[in-house]
Amino acid sequence: MFSTTPAFLYVPADQPALLGKARQHRNAALILDLEDSVAPSRKEYALHNAIEFAQQGPHPGGTWVRINQGGQGISESAVLGAAKNLSGIWIPKAEQTQQVLDIAAVLPAAAAPRPRIGLLVESAKGVLALQELSAMKEVSQLQLGELDLGADLRHRARHAENMLLARQNMVLNAAAQELPAPIAPVEDNVVDLDGFRESSKKLRDAGFGGRACIHPAQVRIALEVFGISEEERSAAQQLLAHYEAATSTGQGVIRDDQGVMIDAASVRTARLVLGLRA
Repeated sequence: MFSTTPAFLYVPADQPALLGKARQHRNAALILDLEDSVAPSRKEYALHNAIEFAQQGPHPGGTWVRINQGGQGISESAVLGAAKNLSGIWIPKAEQTQQVLDIAAVLPAAAAPRPRIGLLVESAKGVLALQELSAMKEVSQLQLGELDLGADLRHRARHAENMLLARQNMVLNAAAQELPAPIAPVEDNVVDLDGFRESSKKLRDAGFGGRACIHPAQVRIALEVFGISEEERSAAQQLLAHYEAATSTGQGVIRDDQGVMIDAASVRTARLVLGLRA
């Protein structure tokens, strides 16, 4: 299943000016951050801002909050669960099913819609636990955090190939559990936008459905790379039309206008592009 949101923009929740500017990114989901980008002394202020932001009205791309770890995150979730217009909560350093159950337990069951739970996998333990975590009914989205993961894996340098196993593991488990395609990791170099575009294309082709961003300049690229273009949409419609016309006449071997064989896999991909059940 493709992700429905091509870009997720992190915004420090203790920065009202940045929160105000973030609303202009209507096609991106916003992740109001209470964790890494917020100093310990400003956590309560950030939580207050996040709730106020959500209460002001729904954001078209969705409003998520990344909580803190442990008991602090549980307390934050209990308060956030009562806020209106909250799309979901991201659990950082996700490693154990109990973390998910603790958060789910404090979210109000009567909320409509109930905030979703996303898992940010940032450690070796988290990668190894992906099969169990992704199978939980409470989990609706996965995201890979490669900066922390690289440190946990004791990488001495950052190379894309170092993360190949973790990336494939996340894509594999998301697909197996019929979750949306996972969210690709952030890139902390906000100046090299050409590099961001190229790495985004590779991550998209590897099965990721969207990308986390830490700078507004990255959002435009993520929306373009991970979004469905009109050309892709038109090609998918044509493929399905050709397939349905051919199968209605009982043809066994089906080819498109260029002579390329249409098989079950290509039909499934086309249906996913169009937002249809595979």
